[in-house]
Amino acid sequence: MRVLIVHDEPVDGGYGAEAYIRRLVEGLRDAGDTVELLAGERQHHGITKALDLWDPVARDLVEERAKSFRPDVVHFHNIARELSASVLSAARHVPAVMTFHDLRLFGATEHSWLSARGRVERAGARRIRSAARSRLAVAVGVTDRVCDALRADGFAQVSTVRVPAADPVGVLVPAQQCRDVVVAGRLAADKGIDIAIDAFDAASDGIEATRLLIAGDGPQRDALERRARRLGSRVSFLGWLNEDELSGLLGRSRVVIVASQTRRRPEGSSLSAVEAAMHGRPVVASSDPAVSEVVTGLEGGLVVPGDTANIDGFTDALRQVLTDDALAGELATSGRSNAVRLHSIPAVAAATRAVYQAAVDGRSS
Repeated sequence: MRVLIVHDEPVDGGYGAEAYIRRLVEGLRDAGDTVELLAGERQHHGITKALDLWDPVARDLVEERAKSFRPDVVHFHNIARELSASVLSAARHVPAVMTFHDLRLFGATEHSWLSARGRVERAGARRIRSAARSRLAVAVGVTDRVCDALRADGFAQVSTVRVPAADPVGVLVPAQQCRDVVVAGRLAADKGIDIAIDAFDAASDGIEATRLLIAGDGPQRDALERRARRLGSRVSFLGWLNEDELSGLLGRSRVVIVASQTRRRPEGSSLSAVEAAMHGRPVVASSDPAVSEVVTGLEGGLVVPGDTANIDGFTDALRQVLTDDALAGELATSGRSNAVRLHSIPAVAAATRAVYQAAVDGRSS
């Protein structure tokens, strides 16, 4: 097929959604599809952020690209931040699908509800959901949690396509031979990095040569560095890592913490948990519904029960994985096996191609 992929940010950096798209493009091309990528070509700054609500220039950009490329299907991803609901009215003659990577359009906003940005986010989300319900042949959620939200909002055709993880780079050191604890992701309040730091402090007491390595960057970095200062060299902030660098880090780690905080902003999935499992690393995860869905499905980690800010629960689970080699090995083995089966790039590309076929068949019937 000829596939036009539309996303609001450049995909050569970023975090979860951008990694998803890079890997999907790779998988589709390997399967023989021709893919055109329209991503990061329209940016709003300052007063033009109001165009997040409706941007006719973005619509025309998608319309013209579709005319020149002649896709069989248009695959929208994130459009709220720069492109707006307007792009869903472009190329109406072409069947369209859209991947919902998170719950941003269902109330999980990044900005305060009382702020101007928060009001724009909510208004933009309503417009996108309304336009998407009538435009899309299939709405795609990255977890059953997201798909449930789509169905509850009135989307008729909904499919789950999981997040893809790339194959590891280099040799994987068995988890039970490693000691480092890793957190990887954007350093924002909803990721619970503060919880991870405090739990590591308590869990690693008396365990020699154990470090917490934090990969990523974001608005909370300065505050988190201050919080971790009491731990000295036992905690290192590594900044944003490219895929090969992150793969090397995971392949030498003991365990990965995913401490997402639902009360701050619920997750749509957890690429960190999937990448950990793909590298044969156990995961200690919060009870955020989407995160726990992913970790439970992988059978590769421990989900901390109850409140997502349960420090004692994180401490106990982390200490178990750090001190019990047999447990670490079992979780690593089952997690990797299931990650390869469910989240490999070929598996996700095949699931996505099935969605495309359903969209095309639905339009032609």
